[in-house]
Amino acid sequence: MSNGSSEVDVEFRTLEESSVEPPNPDYLRVHAAFAKVLHLCGAAEYMESVERDAEMEGTLRLNGETDFASYLLSKLAIIA
Repeated sequence: MSNGSSEVDVEFRTLEESSVEPPNPDYLRVHAAFAKVLHLCGAAEYMESVERDAEMEGTLRLNGETDFASYLLSKLAIIA
C-alpha cells in the first residue's frame, strides 16, 4: 500500500516461492516512469474521470475488457 510518497519499495516473491513468475523489472520501471509523467501532466486524473463517466454510463465492462482507446476516440469525436 502506498502512503502517498513518490517512492515505494515492493518485493516480489520468486517463482519457486509463489508459483507465479515475477514481473520484469525493466517493464516496471517503464510503467512507473509513464505513471509519473501522466500524473504530473494531469492525464491520470483525466483518465480517472473518463473511467468514472464510463462507469456511470454503463459502458464500463465489469470483466476489465473495456476498450478505452475506442471510448476516448468516441469522446474526442464529440468534442471536435
